[in-house]
Amino acid sequence: MPEITISKMSEVPAKRQSKAVENAPQLSSRGLTRLLIFMCCVPVITIAALFWYMPPVHVGQLKASIDMEGIPPAIFYKTNRGEKDKIGDAILIVNNESENDWTNLEIRVNKHYQIYETDPLLAGESRRYRLDRFITRTGAKFDISINPLKFVRIYARRPVGDRATFTTDVDWESVQ
Repeated sequence: MPEITISKMSEVPAKRQSKAVENAPQLSSRGLTRLLIFMCCVPVITIAALFWYMPPVHVGQLKASIDMEGIPPAIFYKTNRGEKDKIGDAILIVNNESENDWTNLEIRVNKHYQIYETDPLLAGESRRYRLDRFITRTGAKFDISINPLKFVRIYARRPVGDRATFTTDVDWESVQ
């Protein structure tokens, strides 16, 4: 039977590493655990400190009202699409009932359709907006013949520099 010789590991030359790898610091398992705990605690502590330190944010309330023109009655949405009558332009009227002018208006209908207005809405003034001008962020237009008007939110900047809102649910089933 042929003889098998097993060489010793010490006879095989060791693979040399670069000086940078040899001199690099290494973490023990305990050091790695401490580092991970520290990395998890820092964001939590930072958020808690900011929450405690920062003043509360108050969103003001706008003195406003809305009116609507050309909104179809509730029965319109219960009829089949092919049987519906043509409707004209539907208008949303925003009334500024406060003593302050509003700037940078953002008006949202049904929570997804919006329009931005850069012209100031003066105190006591009203402004009319056609509902087919309201669009989603993807570019879909508001179609009153498919979507009943259910919700309106107005954001505006007041002269003191804060943002204020007016929110209302529209009872479209009571529209005659």
